[in-house]
Amino acid sequence: MTTYCADVGPKSLRAGRFISRVRSELLKALAEERGSAKVTRHVLGQRLDLHRSKISKQLSGEESLTLRSVAELSWALDREISFHLSRPAVEDRQNVNAETSTIGWKQPTIVNMPAANHSDRGFFSRDAGERNKDRDAAI
Repeated sequence: MTTYCADVGPKSLRAGRFISRVRSELLKALAEERGSAKVTRHVLGQRLDLHRSKISKQLSGEESLTLRSVAELSWALDREISFHLSRPAVEDRQNVNAETSTIGWKQPTIVNMPAANHSDRGFFSRDAGERNKDRDAAI
């Protein structure tokens, strides 16, 4: 099996998470409006003078969301936008993503792993006690 490892970096990761949260909030608002006022993507398209497929593409991620399109969608959904910037909160015993990459800028290495052969005296043929001793010795 071929394995790939991609490093998107902290900047792209943070941007992607933010865009995902914005889309999630818009979809949640649409779902709430659909239940109470029967607002559909077609109705949103009529309010914004856009085709419903454009609304669907924006909300699914097939098309980019601009600040203007987010503001117009929130207007069509009769919602206010709340936006603030804050420093990330780091609490005790919380895992923190590294701000640097350990992968570097080299091309990814393709690793082909041979299929496991259970018939030879490998890891699978030993009892649990031997495996635990080996694991503890490695630590």
